[in-house]
Amino acid sequence: MSDTRTLVTQMYTAATAGDMAALGEILSPDLVVREPDFLPYGGTHRGLAEFAALFAEVSKVIDLAALEFDGLTVEGDLAYARVRVPLVAGGGEAEILEEWRVHDGRVAAARVFWLNALRPPADD
Repeated sequence: MSDTRTLVTQMYTAATAGDMAALGEILSPDLVVREPDFLPYGGTHRGLAEFAALFAEVSKVIDLAALEFDGLTVEGDLAYARVRVPLVAGGGEAEILEEWRVHDGRVAAARVFWLNALRPPADD
């Protein structure tokens, strides 16, 4: 059984590479992901099939391959990752905080919090 930090790090590595096979080994079959309602793919997504569909929709909004970590904090079975990722259309980037819960050696749940609006930054 891997620890929380290792699992979450492996998950981000697989996600940025678009490696759905690796994600299938890391994520729980009962995965629950809650995305903010204001997003085009907002709401609660359950199970690996819904996650795969969600992953495809997320890729239309943010460039997962260019995701950058600002930090990862782990406490027991919880991990909090702060990331920055470019928006696909219109430039700018999303600043996101994600809460991940590990259960029985797999990533089992996530809550996603956008720290900025879904729009490019204002010109300076």
